[in-house]
Amino acid sequence: MILRIISLLFGLFLLSTCQETPRAAADRIRWLPGSTFVEDFTQYSGFLSANDTLNGVTAQFHYWLVMAKQSVQNAPLIVWLNGGPGCSSLSGLFVENGPFRPSQDGKQLNENVYAWNRFSNVLYLESPAGVGFNPQTSTTWDDAKVAQANYFALNDFFTVYPDAGKNGVFLSGEGYASVYVTTLGNVIADNISAGKNTINLQGILIGNGLLSIRKHYNAMIEFSYAKGMNFKEDFDNLTATCCGNDSSPMNCDYYSYDFQNSDCGKMAYAFYTKLQKPEVDPYNIYQECYQLAKNQASANEFYGLELAANYNSSDPFDGFPCFAEDAITNYLQRADVQSEIHVLADQQKPIQWRSCSTLTNYGQQQSGDISIALGRLVNSLIWRQNNLRLLLYNGDLDLSSNHVGAQWFVEALNQQALTNGGDWRFSLNDSLYVGSTGGYYKSFDRQITFATIKGAGHFVPLSRPAQILQLVRNFVTNSTIA
Repeated sequence: MILRIISLLFGLFLLSTCQETPRAAADRIRWLPGSTFVEDFTQYSGFLSANDTLNGVTAQFHYWLVMAKQSVQNAPLIVWLNGGPGCSSLSGLFVENGPFRPSQDGKQLNENVYAWNRFSNVLYLESPAGVGFNPQTSTTWDDAKVAQANYFALNDFFTVYPDAGKNGVFLSGEGYASVYVTTLGNVIADNISAGKNTINLQGILIGNGLLSIRKHYNAMIEFSYAKGMNFKEDFDNLTATCCGNDSSPMNCDYYSYDFQNSDCGKMAYAFYTKLQKPEVDPYNIYQECYQLAKNQASANEFYGLELAANYNSSDPFDGFPCFAEDAITNYLQRADVQSEIHVLADQQKPIQWRSCSTLTNYGQQQSGDISIALGRLVNSLIWRQNNLRLLLYNGDLDLSSNHVGAQWFVEALNQQALTNGGDWRFSLNDSLYVGSTGGYYKSFDRQITFATIKGAGHFVPLSRPAQILQLVRNFVTNSTIA
């Protein structure tokens, strides 16, 4: 109760320094049930109109806005999208870069001290219809329709929060959201050119994005061999059969071979099959979530103590990566939580929120490659005139959207390299320790930066929260990456 009162008083103090529109006041979150810390920031949750009359789309997208802890009036705005397609951006809020971490039973919220709202306002947008708390529609979605709907939702957002983006807007996302942010960026740029909006777009951030299925797929061979997941004899035989005399791994296209009727295809398929084991997490090959066999669980009198002692995980986060999805689902399906975030009408049963939903009405897409859409954006007049910038970052333990394929993708954009590459330094705030290597980076023309995060998986803010906070903050504030 004391924490709740302090949080409410702090919220009133913050509100006294700024003005709210009536819709913002209606969407303001007073206090989240189960919070165990003082929420020294304001936050809002509600629905935005994503109606696109030209394409006959009528939709409402749920949003959650977390305001910066400090200097709200001077903070930029990061728009965060998760991918899938079909995954909710609230996973990013509760599992990755938001200020909360749900307890294993979903009853409490603990503080994430590495939240991105330490320096920025962050808008989490659930997209498209049928995802998360978004009402289902009869629309058959594709990438172009989602981009337009996200654009209209963002326009509606700025009618509710007219000052939220005045210090710069950055589109960000993860996985398939690489498609969302790139196509949305093009729609915004086109409308700026046509004089139809004044969104202060400053840049794009893509984390472990689906950039090119072909390149990621081909790079899995190199990645898995380098990580000891396959061995020299198989690797040598495969490359000799598939690559001929071409010594460049970038030019060896296993993806194009027939897996059933060609020698290369059959060997490549066998190579990939070794990687597809249930005990290997393709999103973080070093992450383990240990479970006792069913016939041992009931017989082991210490079973509960093992879980409490963190024997169910190999991570340093008390097993959070292993139970996070269940925890956030349990929390967001609570009626009191849904009422506080304004998604539950009076007398309505709690909505069955899911972190990822199967979108049966989603049509394809960018052919598994965003190079055309991204190339169009970074070569646009708006990009050059407004000095927009792009950060592509990758955890180096992600097998699926691996950093090798991402680097090949960036090189294939044919932008001049401005640096030969090197390590970027991660430093603790207290400066008692010598800075360590956070990862490696390379800069290109058009203000493009490619960076890896050492020891991170697909969900970088989950596995290396402090390092990615520093990297993103330096990028958004246009500070030196290294």
